[in-house]
Amino acid sequence: MTFKPSDIAAALAELKRDGTTVDLIAGETYKLPSGLQQVGEGSTLDGHGAHLIAPSPMRIVSRAPGVTLRNFSANGYITLYNYASRYLVEDVQIDHSLDGTTHLNHGAKAAATGMFMTWLPLSSTKMLEKLTYRRCTSLRSYHHGFNLNLKGAKEGGEFRDVLYEDCVAQSPGSGYEPQDRSKGPAGSRDWSCGFDIPDAGDITRLTVRDCLVDDAWQDGFHLDGSWTGHRQNQTDVLFERCTATRCGRRTSPASVEKFRSGFYVQTGRLVDCRSENCANAGFALVNEKPNSLVVEDCEDIGSAYGMILNYGAPGARIRFTSRAAKVRAFVGQAGAQGGTLDLTVHDAPTPKAITLGRALRIDYLGCDNHAAQQRDKYDRLGYTLQGDAITVRFTGLPPMAETWPSSRVVGGPKYVLLPAEPATPPAVVTEPDVPLTGIPAPAPVPAGRFKVIDGCVWYSVDGTIWRQLPTPFLPRDATDAFAAGRVYGPEA
Repeated sequence: MTFKPSDIAAALAELKRDGTTVDLIAGETYKLPSGLQQVGEGSTLDGHGAHLIAPSPMRIVSRAPGVTLRNFSANGYITLYNYASRYLVEDVQIDHSLDGTTHLNHGAKAAATGMFMTWLPLSSTKMLEKLTYRRCTSLRSYHHGFNLNLKGAKEGGEFRDVLYEDCVAQSPGSGYEPQDRSKGPAGSRDWSCGFDIPDAGDITRLTVRDCLVDDAWQDGFHLDGSWTGHRQNQTDVLFERCTATRCGRRTSPASVEKFRSGFYVQTGRLVDCRSENCANAGFALVNEKPNSLVVEDCEDIGSAYGMILNYGAPGARIRFTSRAAKVRAFVGQAGAQGGTLDLTVHDAPTPKAITLGRALRIDYLGCDNHAAQQRDKYDRLGYTLQGDAITVRFTGLPPMAETWPSSRVVGGPKYVLLPAEPATPPAVVTEPDVPLTGIPAPAPVPAGRFKVIDGCVWYSVDGTIWRQLPTPFLPRDATDAFAAGRVYGPEA
């Protein structure tokens, strides 16, 4: 049955019933009460363009299959929580802000910290399937914009047939985590990403198509991967025509791990995807499983690293373009045991643009607590790469390449000089007017102390709280003038 209740209380009461459709009034604004709002099995909430305001914590919770939520916007302390299969959310926009500018501190309110969130409850099921998010927008999410996770364990459940299409995550991550200050200062354990899909649990047939992340606290698109006690099998993963920009530029210097990349993926296919101006890598690919990683016609512009390919699982096939990388166009293993690397480099970084054979942990970059692990474990790993499986295309001067001391390249890579690109005036790119929220940065930037890490400038007024400049990267010829991590300025 279909109901058009006269007020929000009546609408929410009807929504608890099974098999019902609740229609809100187009153009109306509804103030939500606090608490948990259950949605009945097979029921639909259609907002018809209505707006919901949640001045106090409110969760719209789906514990039964077949729920549809569509056609509304909302702001404040509101989250969508799902625990069941056959779940559809489309044309929904949520803003974790009351003023349209500042992230709300959900943790301090004891509110749910997710936004578009699906939990797999292992106590009652081992698998959720047919989860679809289409044309959804996450604005200023306290934590992740879109998230899949297990409830009750770190492994043992599976998400199957998941689609994110035409979705946007703008400025995900507030920097308020952790709420328990005994675990560290604000931002020290904030893993907020645009899409954390999944954080824990296996994933089978995941498609992410035509989605955008801008200004993520950590990664734009993130699959957490496997380690002891946290197994994550990934099968048939596809990213197609997705974009990640300005990721990781707000990450706290206190963070114990710094992913700060556009795409952090272990296996799967990435087709026609793009990253730009990320603090670490545009593409941080782990490559743990043989013959499971394919990158086709993807590009990074202006990130510190164009691509980091961490491990040397056989058969990875990479076709990738790096433009104006700040530190390296490419670092990692490619061209091993049936794998290929077809790398195009424009405006190569100097003096070295390519490092072959290094197992560089992207989440350890700039983390003092992990420096010894990188040096004593990962930097000692060695790989044998086949030079005839590596092609480097370039404009201008050939990009300088090095082989990591513990690895070797058999034969030389093939270098191909490309015709010069047309000398057209650069396009004027206007970045979204998104302030550095969470812990607001003063503007203009005050005089004070600063330090340089991986070519990025961090500043501090008092030497305790450090923030990244809105335009953080130094010119390449200036980077070497500053010792990495050394503090400069008054009384430094």
